[in-house]
Amino acid sequence: MKLLSHTFCARFVVASLTAVGVAATASVAMAQPVKTAADYYKEGDDQYNLGNFAGAVEAFKKAFEAETDSAKKPAYLYNIAQAYRLAKDCKNSLFFYKRFMALRGSDTVKPLKPAVRTEVEGRIVELEACVKQQDAATIKPPDTTIKPDGSDTTKPDGTKPDGSDGSKPDGTKPDGTKPDGSDGSKPDGDDDGELDGTANPAPLQHIAIRVGGGAGIPIIPDTSSKIGPTGTISVGYLLPVTAPIALEVGAGFAFASVGFDLEANAGEEHGRLMSLYAYGAATKTVANAISIRGELGLGAAFFSGLHGGNPYTVGALTTDGPLAMAAVRAGVAVNYAVTPKIGFWVSPITFSYSPTPDSNFRSDVSMVSRIDFLAGLQLGL
Repeated sequence: MKLLSHTFCARFVVASLTAVGVAATASVAMAQPVKTAADYYKEGDDQYNLGNFAGAVEAFKKAFEAETDSAKKPAYLYNIAQAYRLAKDCKNSLFFYKRFMALRGSDTVKPLKPAVRTEVEGRIVELEACVKQQDAATIKPPDTTIKPDGSDTTKPDGTKPDGSDGSKPDGTKPDGTKPDGSDGSKPDGDDDGELDGTANPAPLQHIAIRVGGGAGIPIIPDTSSKIGPTGTISVGYLLPVTAPIALEVGAGFAFASVGFDLEANAGEEHGRLMSLYAYGAATKTVANAISIRGELGLGAAFFSGLHGGNPYTVGALTTDGPLAMAAVRAGVAVNYAVTPKIGFWVSPITFSYSPTPDSNFRSDVSMVSRIDFLAGLQLGL
């Protein structure tokens, strides 16, 4: 009976201690606070500032998962992309920049600032080139390993079995040096291919092609000129300038049909007014996918198709060929981007002005001007 009593007491003590241990563990677990998205962000920001980009990535990812406000989530994707970029992980950085643009770039309630959009788009272009370069490096020969005794397929003098030394077509050697012994770096030691996080953000550079058509009203003194169809095509280059306003230079061609009545009620005729011009333009984003563009161009205009009896030339004579004039062209357009490369534009007013030379035109026809209303398609390359 005494042995049974001791055994029962021992078991009771063990059970009691176990219960106390479980309760203590649960109490400690309940006492630990749950980290919020703000806590993880602070942790990631600290690691980022300390240069521990791997730690920053993990903390920002946890912040993204913990964040309950969907409007704040894209910011963590941007921070993750930044940390990966500074860690020189081009592939992952590219992925998260694109995810940031997919979520934040389409926000119509609080549109992305043009400067931020330009910066991120420039980073995407840089990183796509970096990824291609890294992928290309993995498939370049040699693809063999070196034996423990140090032998390989390379000759002792560094040449390959076929006699080559592995240089690129431009003479660059496998160690990166040029034929003149330099390493291709800039005078300040900066290497254009290095994403060190200190380079200024580059905008998305591309060629913009615009094609449009509409109607125009001729403004020619003392004539019976009539409204007629008009069309235009231009090719521009977006300058690599990071700013809220995008700058562009290019060249264009415009065509317009000018209807007029012949003298002595001899019927109606149509002349052709063509112009070639170089232009400069500035575009500013005012809302998501919507921007306003101003353009100013200078060039030459050519008025042709002026047969006998026209109201423009001296003596109403037929011209031997196109009459050349200087031309100034200015316009305002509203652009809508369907995608980053495809969009539509509408120009409520495009004004062109050409002073007429006295040797060909009547004295009362001092200028040939137009007001055009145009709309068209824009393509980016």
